[in-house]
Amino acid sequence: IFMLGIDVNGGLPRENRHCTNIFWVIPLLATFIAFAVRSSISINDGRSHRLYFPRDFRGDYCGDDVTRTTRTSQYGVNLLDHKRLAYTMNISTTVDAIAENFVCTQRAADEFERHGLLTNKQTQARTSHCRSRVTDTIDNIKAQLLELTDLTSTALFSSGSTNVGLFEGIWGQATESFVQVCASTCDIVSSKLNRRYTYRLPPDTPLAEHFQILASDPRVSQQVRDTVGHSFSFRALPENVCPYPARYCVPFPGTELFELGPRQCEIHVSKSASKYIDTDAEDLEALAGKAWRLSQASLGAGMDGFMASFDSFVITAVAGIVLGFLFLVFLRFLTRLFV
Repeated sequence: IFMLGIDVNGGLPRENRHCTNIFWVIPLLATFIAFAVRSSISINDGRSHRLYFPRDFRGDYCGDDVTRTTRTSQYGVNLLDHKRLAYTMNISTTVDAIAENFVCTQRAADEFERHGLLTNKQTQARTSHCRSRVTDTIDNIKAQLLELTDLTSTALFSSGSTNVGLFEGIWGQATESFVQVCASTCDIVSSKLNRRYTYRLPPDTPLAEHFQILASDPRVSQQVRDTVGHSFSFRALPENVCPYPARYCVPFPGTELFELGPRQCEIHVSKSASKYIDTDAEDLEALAGKAWRLSQASLGAGMDGFMASFDSFVITAVAGIVLGFLFLVFLRFLTRLFV
């Protein structure tokens, strides 16, 4: 950016340096202004910590004292005591396909046809959606769900899993397989799961009405209704650990969380899971860590680490300034000895 003039007689730089790329000053100033505006907004609001506090899946700040504002969190809960960003199972991503396969089973088709439960439009929608799917069985779907709902089971991690490749595949799409929630601790594995969430297909999916009929219509056989009521039922973390509706607080089998910083948790493959995974456990662990660190790279996480090590930063900055100044002083007086 700066051009140095050369004193031919003395061989040393002379003091006629000037800016040659004035265009780049504009984005530099814009960056300073944007940072100043964002900082002033947080400071005026009395919550400068929002610059580095982590945020959950709805944009609320973990550890934020929402009672000081006119707005509570999206779910009307105070996150003051839930300062850590933790990760739970994304039920929709994990279970939607299984639920749709359930609607496409021959047993479901028999129920619909025997009792005339579907309109012509619903029948056409099911036929169109199920045409590209391999017909599954009720028993196989129950086995798939058992691997996801029974946290003590190791079947999900073995080569004989009915959810083929699911556990290994989640690390390639970590941000889709997990939900970011504010929790009181990273050690959610040891928490008592005292809540239940019974899954339902999202209302905007093509087979949502069909699934609801199988779940609640009294003309459907008890066995099919029980499959929905029991097999699609997940245990969830207590509200004092995960203060959200139960569907957002379901732990993912085979995973555990560790402290990554003052407010961040990092996902790892649990020891019980690593014993049964065919893929090399160390390779899978490395992939999990890499995928998660990349997915969590953000300004907020960086600011959080900065605030946690602020004292070290100050010492390093002061030492850098002093050493830099001494270097320039020595350079000024010793240059002629070597040039």
